Amino acid sequence: MVRTAEHHIDEAVDRLLIFSDLHTFLSPLRAMDAVRAGYGGREQVIFNGDNYHGGLQPIETTQWIMDHAGPLATLGNHDEAMLATKGEGGVSPPPCTEPGAYQVLSAEQREYVAGLPHRLALEWRGVKIVVMHGHVTPGGGEGSYRWSPSEQIEHFVDGSADLYVLGHTHYAYVEEVDGGIAANSGSAAVPILAFADDEGVHPQSGRETIEGEDLRCSFMSVTEDGGKPAVEIVRFDYDRDAMVAEFAWAGEEHLTTFRRWLAEGVLG
Repeated sequence: MVRTAEHHIDEAVDRLLIFSDLHTFLSPLRAMDAVRAGYGGREQVIFNGDNYHGGLQPIETTQWIMDHAGPLATLGNHDEAMLATKGEGGVSPPPCTEPGAYQVLSAEQREYVAGLPHRLALEWRGVKIVVMHGHVTPGGGEGSYRWSPSEQIEHFVDGSADLYVLGHTHYAYVEEVDGGIAANSGSAAVPILAFADDEGVHPQSGRETIEGEDLRCSFMSVTEDGGKPAVEIVRFDYDRDAMVAEFAWAGEEHLTTFRRWLAEGVLG
């Protein structure tokens, strides 16, 4: 069942900053904070799902989201999976895993995550905004992390909002749709430009190549212009070599995959 929470955002807020797919990596979060510090005015942070399974800092990243986004956050597939494990998976699994994250989070942090909705229906300065991670469609179906922008738009745009914000695919885009905008904030930690398998490389964009694509991390800045949303994908980066070193727990086979992912944006 898709859970929805409705919120009215104070009109005194000048800018919405939306991000997703952090996966418990603290270094990118600190880099994003440095970019945020350059904005003037009042901002509201919104987190659009998938904080777990990846880095070693589930406690710190969860607390940051609680402190900055509060109720303006959604559940991602890895967040739900983390809750479902109930800490199972052996004695002291690493905190980068879903069972490990469950074990190290406080009861308050677990309760916070468990209370998040799949869908946020927001109103701000007369603009209607729908925020969903993307692993569950509005009708309760399964959303694929390999969907292209056009496929995401087909499943999530329903005429109910001026702006539809998605995540899950780790691929940032902004597209005009009938009566509004559909956008994906990308990943704040590990963007995906393409998937690789035995049949070749498959770009997330739906195009034939990833040549010229931006490999940097991203979040979304939303302002209001004449009663309509103005959306910008904001790019930033961090020390990726240090991230690879942090991921060494995974073993050489997975580490090789992770190196390519960070260096080329290709997963598989």
